[in-house]
Amino acid sequence: MSTILIKSGHVVMPAECRDTDILVKDGRICRIADNISCDDARVVNASGKYVFPGFIDTHTHLSMATAYAHTADDFASGTRAALIGGTTTILDFATQDKGMTLSEALDSWHKLANGCSSCNYGFHMAITDWNEETRREMTLMKENGITSFKVYMAYDALKCSDREIFEIMSEAEKIGGLVSAHCENGDLVNALVQKQKDSGCLTPAAHPLSRPDFVESEAVGRFLTIAEAAGAPAYVVHLSSRRGLEVCLAARARGQKLFIETCFYIFNSQTVINTIFYFISNIDHTQRHYHLLRCIAVQCFGPLMKM
Repeated sequence: MSTILIKSGHVVMPAECRDTDILVKDGRICRIADNISCDDARVVNASGKYVFPGFIDTHTHLSMATAYAHTADDFASGTRAALIGGTTTILDFATQDKGMTLSEALDSWHKLANGCSSCNYGFHMAITDWNEETRREMTLMKENGITSFKVYMAYDALKCSDREIFEIMSEAEKIGGLVSAHCENGDLVNALVQKQKDSGCLTPAAHPLSRPDFVESEAVGRFLTIAEAAGAPAYVVHLSSRRGLEVCLAARARGQKLFIETCFYIFNSQTVINTIFYFISNIDHTQRHYHLLRCIAVQCFGPLMKM
């Protein structure tokens, strides 16, 4: 493999950012220092640019089919896009269907990714069918490099009961694993979705209306209570509300061990979606695509651009 020398970049490191050089041999960083020289290296001038380590996206859903839709990206397109954005490793959610073993789910996801992925990848394992065989297989998953598991508190085809979540977290604690949760009160979401349908609200604007912040915060609190009962750490995925965050911070203040993630695309989602669809419903059809893209750009890149 080639030797690459990255010169004079503003290098982002765990404890500091500074202008320096990086020498890479056979795909590995072998030296970080000022004024490195290497005669056989390909030199990349990074002056005036930030140099980041490869990003890790710990929450992707590629090639995933649900009862309602199929994700737009597969491992080929999704990982190409990841690399363009500087992400060099992803963790996707291998998902057990009802009646499927964890081993079968893992094999299915390996087949989806093998030979298609352009970047490094690993898996979490989403558990949807809890039974004694699934319990035994959690240890097997650890032996195969899967140490993190996911449960859903919503979606009828995926969700686990509170007792099942407790038992899954208890087993994960025994084997040194970590359990994450999609925190929404599924029954309440179903009722609020039906309420929107009954009122004739069938556009995408109905989505956030059927999922107010208390739907998330209630489920976050319940998940963290279950984790406390199991004596296990907890991982709350794609947190989207202030109320949910307040529940998490209160648990941390009590000494509970938990991890929290969020995603830029869900910030202020209700306001953004309502604004977009109100706006485009009141302009000429030929201009809607253009204005929708501008609205999305403001949401995704608002601090970086002036409209």
